[in-house]
Amino acid sequence: MRAFPNPAPPRDDGPCPPRGHPQHPVHLSPTAPHPTLHPRRPVCVRIFGDNTELLIDRASELRNIVALNQMGFGAELLKTFTNGRIEEFIPCVTLTDDTVCLPRTQECVATLMRRWHSLDLASTSSAPAGAVGTFATLGEWLRIAKTITFDDPDRQAAFERAVDWPQLEADIATVRALAARVDSPVVFSHNDLLAGNILVLGEGKGCPESPGDLTFIDFEYGTWNHRGFDIGNHWNEYAGLDCDYRKFPSPDRQEHFVRAYLAAEGVCTGGSTSGGDWGGRMAEAMRGVGAGEVRKVVREANVFSLASHMFWAVWAIVQSRYSAIDFDYLEYFQLRHGEMRRRLPAVLEMLEG
Repeated sequence: MRAFPNPAPPRDDGPCPPRGHPQHPVHLSPTAPHPTLHPRRPVCVRIFGDNTELLIDRASELRNIVALNQMGFGAELLKTFTNGRIEEFIPCVTLTDDTVCLPRTQECVATLMRRWHSLDLASTSSAPAGAVGTFATLGEWLRIAKTITFDDPDRQAAFERAVDWPQLEADIATVRALAARVDSPVVFSHNDLLAGNILVLGEGKGCPESPGDLTFIDFEYGTWNHRGFDIGNHWNEYAGLDCDYRKFPSPDRQEHFVRAYLAAEGVCTGGSTSGGDWGGRMAEAMRGVGAGEVRKVVREANVFSLASHMFWAVWAIVQSRYSAIDFDYLEYFQLRHGEMRRRLPAVLEMLEG
């Protein structure tokens, strides 16, 4: 879910604010027995907003939810209906922009992300030939965005002032060319790992002690994509609801995250991802990761952090026309596009170094 400063009251409106919203329990008393629903069991009811199918493939999302539930991710799907679904309510807290960047939290998120990227979802979500993930989706969203008009003359004029189509398309082409240079492998990606979509399970915990304390939620943007996108997009989300991109992780924090990500496979196969020994095993495994491996993934993530800005910038253009949420999506588009252009020289320098 997308979220922004000063979000609207919590609701699930597809790709609309708030993003990473808290769960709100609803107690249902079914008129007929149900094999999963207890008469007084709290649940989470999600209602889809109008036109969200322009941005989200709901059939694919449902297939992914079922498969991911079986693999231990997310809230259990209990029921579906025409414009929404009912899920279990999970006692938890979400990560915040203050906790998501802590070293131990980074290690836990990186480990869970590595496990996610290793999932076999080929039977439910086949990797397409040719363009995948970021740029395939961007192309479709851009096609929709370029058809947008407003009946209100003032809104139409504001829209035309906000979007410089030649510059936008040139910047997408630039980022796509950079992405081709880093040869990031294709994995099944979450694509929306902001702090609010990462739950710390249980009550009373604000930070995870091990990856077993975490789960990911909100899979509507999940698809095959380049590994670097999930990492770079996650780092962009350190900015929090205030969109303070000065919080983008420092080179040391980037390296720490990537070392944990690369070390995670050995740690996960060598023992439990929960318990008191996990931190020691992770520290030892991280020391064994080669500098060259770390450098490659850091480069991938930084390039795809630019792609992430373009992804959500074009998403915001579409939302400016179709979302019922009272939010300045065109300002958000300009914020994300502007941040991509601001960071581009540093990423180019990294690639040339």
